[in-house]
Amino acid sequence: MEELMAKKNDYNANSIQALSQRNHLLKRLSLTFGRETGDKETPFSSQKSVAIREIIDNAVDEVLGGYGDKIRVSYYKDGSYEIQDNGRGLPVDAGTDSTGKAASGIYLCLGVIQSGGKFTVDSKQYTSGLNGVGAASTQSTSKRMDVTVYRDNKVYSLSFKDGEPGFFDKKNDPEANFSILDDFTYLKFEKDKRPTEEKKKFKTGTIVRTWLRDSVYSSEYPVNTLDLTERLRGTAFLIPNMTITIHDEVNVIKDEVTGEEKPREDEFQFGGGISELVDANLVGEKVGTTFFFETETSFLERNVPVLENNKVINKDVERTLPIEVAFAWNKGFDYEVESYVNTIRTRLGGIHESAFEKALISAFGDRFKSLQGLMTAKDPKLTFEDFKEGLTAVVYVRIPEPQFSGQNKEELNGRAAHNAIVKKLTEVMTEFAFKQKNSDLMREIGAKVVQAARNRQFAHDQQALNRKKNAIESSGSMPEKLTDCEITGTEDSELYIVEGDSAEGSLKGARFGKFQALLPIRGKIICASNNPMKKVMENKEVQSIIKALGAGSGDTFDTSKLRYGRVFIATDADPDGGDIAALLISFFWELARPLIEEGRLYKLVTPLFVFETKSKKGKGKERHYANSDEEKAELMANFDAKGIKYQINRLKGLGEGGNDVMIETAMSPLTRTVERVVIKDVKESQNMMNIIFGEDTQRRKDWLAANPMNEFENIE
Repeated sequence: MEELMAKKNDYNANSIQALSQRNHLLKRLSLTFGRETGDKETPFSSQKSVAIREIIDNAVDEVLGGYGDKIRVSYYKDGSYEIQDNGRGLPVDAGTDSTGKAASGIYLCLGVIQSGGKFTVDSKQYTSGLNGVGAASTQSTSKRMDVTVYRDNKVYSLSFKDGEPGFFDKKNDPEANFSILDDFTYLKFEKDKRPTEEKKKFKTGTIVRTWLRDSVYSSEYPVNTLDLTERLRGTAFLIPNMTITIHDEVNVIKDEVTGEEKPREDEFQFGGGISELVDANLVGEKVGTTFFFETETSFLERNVPVLENNKVINKDVERTLPIEVAFAWNKGFDYEVESYVNTIRTRLGGIHESAFEKALISAFGDRFKSLQGLMTAKDPKLTFEDFKEGLTAVVYVRIPEPQFSGQNKEELNGRAAHNAIVKKLTEVMTEFAFKQKNSDLMREIGAKVVQAARNRQFAHDQQALNRKKNAIESSGSMPEKLTDCEITGTEDSELYIVEGDSAEGSLKGARFGKFQALLPIRGKIICASNNPMKKVMENKEVQSIIKALGAGSGDTFDTSKLRYGRVFIATDADPDGGDIAALLISFFWELARPLIEEGRLYKLVTPLFVFETKSKKGKGKERHYANSDEEKAELMANFDAKGIKYQINRLKGLGEGGNDVMIETAMSPLTRTVERVVIKDVKESQNMMNIIFGEDTQRRKDWLAANPMNEFENIE
């Protein structure tokens, strides 16, 4: 009790940590740049890409506002990125920050995280940057950022290092000596002495070159420059007469004559808008024409924080929302949609994509039903899956202060905006579809959509028939990497699902080939609990396991058709191995649940430590195993007490102990240790799945560390 009271009394002002803007940013980086998604399968840092896109977005906003028409983006060999525009140029006069301290416009724009040019309400201000967070945050996570501004026939410059303004004593060297600025109004400037041709292209404007500090980001992986280029290409279609040039020293090309590597150069300039983008993306022969609809709507956004008289208040704001959609069908089957908000590519879609889908089904679907002879009573109800077949579309909306699902701006949110877009698009598309002069076009498109619906229904019916077939016949050939056993389809046959090719190679020499099969999987299998089933079924590792089991999947899984009596999960004994094991259990829970319910799924327990002692008989050595640090300590204490000399080997990965160790600990039914996977309560188990297989990786690892045996039953 006294200790408890003492702890309570320890809570004082010193318990509160007041962080600087930069340190708060670094502690909560995902709040600004989104969740890191870079991994071995997709080795590109999403956070770093977002950081560079923040600078690009500001340049695009200058052009979008009518202040320029050119952007130049460079990816350099040294890992730096440079963005230049021919807009107004950042302000170079002196202003004041929130504390009243005088500072240059460059510093206020890029040196202060909570300052920007878009805090007041304008119903027709459709920008992506200037929000006081993104670009300044990029600067704060850069080990060097150089800012150059061209205004009034002068060249102004300022540099930053880890959030501090100042100047480097060498060009293009992030490790050069740096002098911190005391007077935040100070800028270096000189007469603009650039060549005349360069001045014509970029008379005014801003250049930002940044070297990101890799150590502050969650991932070591680089920026996906090809993705940035593709995004910039799409942006060029949205703004007529804008020119974007790209100098790429990362993705070099070879000269066809000399074979010499040289930087890749791209230039994008389009005048046809999103209709031209649809035609550029369309593959194969077009059906009908390219549809284009341009309209405008509005919606009321409730409780918007608004800056008035230096005070933030909440009020209802009427938003103006311009909409553009363009789409066309080809004679193929692929579906491709690109969606944009204020020139920002939303790869995950959002409410503008779903609104387009609903409007298309409503307007065109109703017209197809009304056309005599096009549909019959036996035809299935049209779904968007039928419209998607061969559809290429672009959806472009402009929204003041758009609501994204995260700072990475990949998905648009907002119910009020969604409803407004659905209503307006349905209205204009219905008017077009029901005009008599468009009947032949509607019939041509309708014939394709209705046939797709019929094909979908046929496939569904055929699938129902195929469920009755033998699993082996329906699954086709066995996985290439499967090392099968001599006997299958018996209670004694066993399948080991092994983490990686190297572990599989080690276990090959230790397995009993008559009844033990090995199937290696590559890396971390997709989580079956938290991903769309379509995406899960497209995963190659999932397909391999389903084929090897030969019993179907999901609702059609039939244990009587299993090729193996028991299935073992064989992963490393480290946390990553536990993570992979959990993901495999997720797969079996979602797609092969009877295997768990019948007690035929097991987890192999391999030791972390191998002790070697001199044999009691005086010849050879004896082995002893420890599955944890606690067991290791117990064995050490026991041997030390008895004066037994020993040698300890730590097994870093599955199979590193050699054939004899693997036979004893992994493959021999007489000596191995396995744990049966048991699901006792469906509701509790599903909650566990949500924790283990959710997107929060750290939460999953913490749970596994705290509950290493909760859902396993030791049986051998």
